[in-house]
Amino acid sequence: MPLILLILILFTSVSLFATDSTEAPLPMSESQLQMYYKFKLDSIRAENPVNYSRGTAPHDFIPFVAMLVPIIALIVGLILGKRFIEARKQERLAMIERGLDMSMFSSETESTKKYRALRGGMMYGGIGLGLLIGAILAASEPFLHGDHQPLLVLGSASLFGGLGLLAYYLIVRRLERS
Repeated sequence: MPLILLILILFTSVSLFATDSTEAPLPMSESQLQMYYKFKLDSIRAENPVNYSRGTAPHDFIPFVAMLVPIIALIVGLILGKRFIEARKQERLAMIERGLDMSMFSSETESTKKYRALRGGMMYGGIGLGLLIGAILAASEPFLHGDHQPLLVLGSASLFGGLGLLAYYLIVRRLERS
């Protein structure tokens, strides 16, 4: 997944730096060609004024920063993940050296392991049902011309995903009692 994201970022940055052709649109004489390029250069300067205190236009660094932000975020995420794993390992080794009980690290109980497929199925089924209902509602006449259609779809997906987990809890509680 990170490799795909990196390829997408590089492809986007290449398309951002692509410029239009410098060829003249029609066959022109030498003086007309010079006037054409002078006009083109003047219009570019008018659209993009140079900040002479720095020697560059302010928007020159936007593609560079847009390319660096995800890369830096990925690197920071990997470093933090590695440190988290190392800290957890040191904590467990310290507990083993002191002879403490390691049962606190097993967060899943027997009942949650037993019904894991039911939990996932009900949650994803609820999210799918919510996406379907949200898409139907977003395509209906009262919501057709609003800018809130994505919120409607995501909200209904979250609502039905939560209802799926609530139904999972009720089913597991009933099965545990019997």
